[in-house]
Amino acid sequence: MKLDAPQITLKITPPSLTMAISAPEAEVNTITITPPGVSEVSTITVNKPAAPSVTPPSPTVNPIVFSIPNLKPYGNNQYQSRNQNKKI
Repeated sequence: MKLDAPQITLKITPPSLTMAISAPEAEVNTITITPPGVSEVSTITVNKPAAPSVTPPSPTVNPIVFSIPNLKPYGNNQYQSRNQNKKI
C-alpha cells in the first residue's frame, strides 16, 4: 500500500472588473441670430485744405499833439516862472 499526500488543486481567479461610461444626453436649444440690415456704404472723398493766408493789418499811428500850459508860479516863489520854483 502506498500512502501519498493528497493532491489538492486550488484555482484562484481574480474578480473581473467591468466598467461602462456613458455620456448624458444633452439637450441643445438652437438659437437663431438674425443680423441687422446694413445699408450700402458710399465712398467718402477728402480734399486737402488750401494753405492758410494771413493778411496783417496795416496800423496807422496818429500823432499826439500836446502843449504845456504856462502856469503861474506857486509855493514859495509867487512871481517867478515854473523853472525857478525848486525849493518847495
